[in-house]
Amino acid sequence: MGRREGTETEIEDMAYDGMAAQRSRSDVARCGKAAAKKMSDGLAFMIGGNLCCGVQGVELMVRAGPAQYDTASQGDHPAM
Repeated sequence: MGRREGTETEIEDMAYDGMAAQRSRSDVARCGKAAAKKMSDGLAFMIGGNLCCGVQGVELMVRAGPAQYDTASQGDHPAM
C-alpha cells in the first residue's frame, strides 16, 4: 500500500510533513537561489547558503533577524 503525501506515516518516516515542506519549498523558490537540506529532525531551506526557514514535524520554523525578533516572537504560535 502506498503512502499519501502529508500522512502520519510519511511524517514518521521523514520527520517532517511533506505537504508543509512542499508549500515552504514553493515560497522559498520565489526568493532566488534556494536549496533544501535534509536535517536529522526535519528539512531546512537555505537562500544563498543561509538558513531562512525549515519544517520539523508539522511545524514551520522561520528565522527572524534582530530587527524583527520582538515582533516575530509575539502572537499566538511562536515557540522560542
